[in-house]
Amino acid sequence: MREIEFDIIFAINRNEDVYMTILDGYQLVEFWDDGIITYNPEIQRGTKVRIRNNEEIEEPVYSNSNVKKIYKSMVEGNFFEDMITLNVLNTEESRISDAFYDESSDTNVIAINGEINIADGQHRIRALKMLKETNEKGITNIPLDSFAFPVKITHYDIEKAQQQFHQFSQF
Repeated sequence: MREIEFDIIFAINRNEDVYMTILDGYQLVEFWDDGIITYNPEIQRGTKVRIRNNEEIEEPVYSNSNVKKIYKSMVEGNFFEDMITLNVLNTEESRISDAFYDESSDTNVIAINGEINIADGQHRIRALKMLKETNEKGITNIPLDSFAFPVKITHYDIEKAQQQFHQFSQF
């Protein structure tokens, strides 16, 4: 596991650690592409099995139609950024540091060591990835860093992360 630092706006310490930050679309796609942010089927919608080249492949469950709708609203300038929730899977090895001041960036940061999963926001991140690809092909020219997402970072085990996801899905 590698450690990653996030600038934070504030930290809430109740019975668990909850942090808030702002990440732009470029950062979210980079974290997704680099495997820093991952899909955890145990927390979200599971996986589906597809057959490709006579091999079974497990793929994340998501709605490509929803991804395309979000992408379209981004391209048309009708997209409103809303909160994305990331969960640092709470295991014996994972940890989130207390907030500390980083002189080099002149901000408060937290250091995260652990598996970072998407708890809410998979479709938006996939739409950003689609936008990055169409930008690279010259189809669109919309800077990913023009989108700024509030991001909630939690530190829950599988069961609590599942409860959080089901709450997102119900409302």
